[in-house]
Amino acid sequence: DGVAGQSVLAATALAVQNHLDVVIPATGHSVPSSLFLVSIAASGERKSAADKEAMRAVSDWEHERYDIWLAEKEQFRRDQLAYDIAKKQAEKAKDFEAARAALDALPEAPKPPLTPILTTAEPTLEGLLKLVQGGYPGVGIFADEAGSFFGGHGMSSDNRLRTITGLSDLWGGRPINRVRSGDGASIVRGKRCSLHLMAQPGIAQAFLSDEQLRDQGFLSRLLVSAPRSTVGTR
Repeated sequence: DGVAGQSVLAATALAVQNHLDVVIPATGHSVPSSLFLVSIAASGERKSAADKEAMRAVSDWEHERYDIWLAEKEQFRRDQLAYDIAKKQAEKAKDFEAARAALDALPEAPKPPLTPILTTAEPTLEGLLKLVQGGYPGVGIFADEAGSFFGGHGMSSDNRLRTITGLSDLWGGRPINRVRSGDGASIVRGKRCSLHLMAQPGIAQAFLSDEQLRDQGFLSRLLVSAPRSTVGTR
């Protein structure tokens, strides 16, 4: 049915968005293959069951990668410690040329392992951007209860506009400039984000009629499905 179809589309978008873009024939421009999906169905329509089945491979991958990631993190900690010691020794050189030669002789600084998280239910925009910078370049916002996303910190009154603007930029493949006093300046580019929110009719009505979401163009990016009920027919 429509709910199962949306779940499969969402899982597919998450899987391919890091590898393929879509070329618009009229302009020749490439845009992300990411999808923003909303599935509307009442309790008992097996929303969570459909999502769990479609996302099983993703969940299994995250679970398997987690233990590997822990071991990689420990190895990175040791490599970083050794690198820092070697760097301090190089910096003790007596003159500029000797110091530069010693620093040039250092190996490349170790890189932390990628965080094995592909999906999250209620991220803040800052948290999402940090995840794609320190993890895999494509993530998914997947919530089998859309209320957890719209009721989360990222969609609070203080953060709502920033979050939906950032998500719209990710949907369109546009770079996001970040200038922060603590983190400095950076440009987040080439990242991908798919979204699948499963909502009961009342919650869906609230956010689909939200003027701010409409005015910012967020609603126009959503592929919405509200299939007929199958309760009592299975």
